[in-house]
Amino acid sequence: MNIENANFFDLTILLGGVQGIIFSIFLFFNPRSSYRSNLFLALFILSFSLNSIYYTFEALGIRTGAFYSVYEYLPLNCSLLIITCFHFFVLFLIQPERKFSKKDWFLFLPAFLQFCFQIYCMYWCLTDREFMINHIRRLIDVFSFIDLFAVIFSLSILVLAIRRINIYEKALLQNYAEVEDISLKWLKQLIVLLFIIWGVWMIPTIYEQVSGNPSVEIYYPMWIAMSGLIYWIGYSTYSKKDLLKVEMYHENEQEDKTIEKTLSEKTDIYYQNLIELMENEKPYLNTDLNLKLLADKLKISSGYLSQIINKNEEKNFFEFINTYRVNAVIKKFNDPELAHLSILGIAYEAGFKSKSTFNAAFKKIKGVTPSVFKKNNQ
Repeated sequence: MNIENANFFDLTILLGGVQGIIFSIFLFFNPRSSYRSNLFLALFILSFSLNSIYYTFEALGIRTGAFYSVYEYLPLNCSLLIITCFHFFVLFLIQPERKFSKKDWFLFLPAFLQFCFQIYCMYWCLTDREFMINHIRRLIDVFSFIDLFAVIFSLSILVLAIRRINIYEKALLQNYAEVEDISLKWLKQLIVLLFIIWGVWMIPTIYEQVSGNPSVEIYYPMWIAMSGLIYWIGYSTYSKKDLLKVEMYHENEQEDKTIEKTLSEKTDIYYQNLIELMENEKPYLNTDLNLKLLADKLKISSGYLSQIINKNEEKNFFEFINTYRVNAVIKKFNDPELAHLSILGIAYEAGFKSKSTFNAAFKKIKGVTPSVFKKNNQ
């Protein structure tokens, strides 16, 4: 190992990979969230870190970059396993109760074939180096195909992950009036970073194939980005207590079909009951109010209530409840007994749980910020 030839970037990348391995071990035993989502996040970070270390080995002189070298085929370059593990991390994070089906195993097939091919090449490197040299052109073609397939496969998985997160967050707005602590914005940020890394990886890969001029240096941006991502995941996971927890909501498709058939018959009655409840009992003042709690008060199903709100108010549950809260805030602006409270303090009195949700809801409903509205209406 030519460690004395390593520069600052080499050591940063190597340490990032080592940190990722250590973090994945701790994450595997983390009791704070779903075991399966933790397992696949740990495997994602582990494979990501091993991939980073694999490429760093070339800069440190362990790998030579020659296709007839046994070190070239170390099963650390598991690019297809990285994105497969990420797929199942997102899947089981959003659906902790989901069962692992037989079809799911097929997604591991590309990574398994990549691993088998690397072992196959290692075997011939160890037993018949001449064979490898004679077939080097075919090996290069196979690895080029794997790289191209990895790009397409990875982008498809990332797009699918974004779609799943959007569906989940849309369902949150139908079930909760406060989603700040259960939003998956951080996961979207992670996916954006993965998109960037895959782009940074694709550019030098294409350059090498077109120019025929392999170079370690052109991959430094990708390796550094990978190390930065590992540090970011580690920091985010442990700096935010409930980062890997999601709120469960249950949908009954059969129930929803029944609702569609009967909604028009009693919707006006239930809607009037809902409005009377909101005005008389003011359940929106409860910061932990959700669709199920409100439906229980009306003695109807959550799905039924959701459709009643959607049809009559043309709003989701989040918008419906926070409209009442915003109007309550406006009324409290003129309450002399609350004059000692700040605008945010009044918002908390009206049922809001976070500053960001309050500001966003107020501006969307009234078109201006709370402070501007209060100033203009004093």
